[in-house]
Amino acid sequence: MCKGVPAGYVVIAGVALLTIGSRREGVLGRIYTGLTDKDARKFSELDFLEEIYYCGVRHFKTGNYSLAFDLFSKALQGHRKLLGDTHPRSISCLHYFAKALMGLGNLKEAKEAMNLCYTVSVRRWGDSNEYATKTLLDLAAIEELMGMKQQSLGRTLSFLNRSLGVIDMERDERLRNFALHRYQAYLLSEQNRTNEALQILTEVVDDQVTERQRRQILRGKSNKEIAQESVTEDDEETFAGEAANLNTLAVLQEKHGDINQAYTSVSRAWDLIKHLPPNPSSLLVQANLGRISYLAGRRTESEKILLDVENKFRAMNESIQYENVKGNRGILLMSYSSMEKRAEGSRLVVSARDTLLQKHRLPKDHSWIRKFTRALQNHTRAS
Repeated sequence: MCKGVPAGYVVIAGVALLTIGSRREGVLGRIYTGLTDKDARKFSELDFLEEIYYCGVRHFKTGNYSLAFDLFSKALQGHRKLLGDTHPRSISCLHYFAKALMGLGNLKEAKEAMNLCYTVSVRRWGDSNEYATKTLLDLAAIEELMGMKQQSLGRTLSFLNRSLGVIDMERDERLRNFALHRYQAYLLSEQNRTNEALQILTEVVDDQVTERQRRQILRGKSNKEIAQESVTEDDEETFAGEAANLNTLAVLQEKHGDINQAYTSVSRAWDLIKHLPPNPSSLLVQANLGRISYLAGRRTESEKILLDVENKFRAMNESIQYENVKGNRGILLMSYSSMEKRAEGSRLVVSARDTLLQKHRLPKDHSWIRKFTRALQNHTRAS
């Protein structure tokens, strides 16, 4: 074992690979554990690059963006060298490379890489291909984080227009439509058509509950029992899809002024996925639960939740979301009468705002920056 590499890892060609965990990583461990670099080179270089890629996917899904980025960088470089820029494996590596950059909060670089991924995908398959269409949605997500609201909305609309009959046609049709309706509701909300958006998502969530209950009756299991078993991809997709729609529904209900309903919806979302292995998407639901708990007057509950999420994001090196959650917790602390808590809250908000401005280069008119600046101004006036 090489010095400086944690137990459970093996270093091959300068890359630290986790030798336990997913099925693919287990295979990797059995093949490579204990072998020297010279021995490893006997294996097909492409097979080796594929294992690096899948190891990166595993780390990405658990929020270890720093290690995932290193693995995708090496996989991308190797695949491009051997197969060229437009080979499907090279494009897939580039896609995850861009997503890892997004996770690290390097938004400008993430957008450049994702734009390149879209361009190469179109060159390879045309602009109506599934991969190119999905890349549009990833670009929209990056641009929304960057505060480029109109560009993000435009890409989301383009995604919806191209998605019908393209995305995941081989998967369960109902699951596909559940996700598409969420983006449709989001666009309606941004056009101040919140009532229509609420109606769509409420109906979709009801349909998802019916579908999930049908599957559970067939298996004779509860949510918790399924989550504590060996969770299948279908289980994760079912729970995550329903939780995502409930979480969006909560945001729309909050926007509509129904804070108690919003709290109920986001609590349902978290209850669905809290037993599953943690990942960045589930933490965003938990973070939203903490934020809405505060709005619903559940300050002690909110503080506990936000601190938990903050620590989890910090452990994942998920910098940009970590800063947002940290700042939200700071706003909560500034609402106390205790001078000590108020001072700590102010420090957290200043730190979050400045890091988002300086490190992540968010614009001053970004919604998060405006939120933290407004909170600090109110704090100064109250003091």
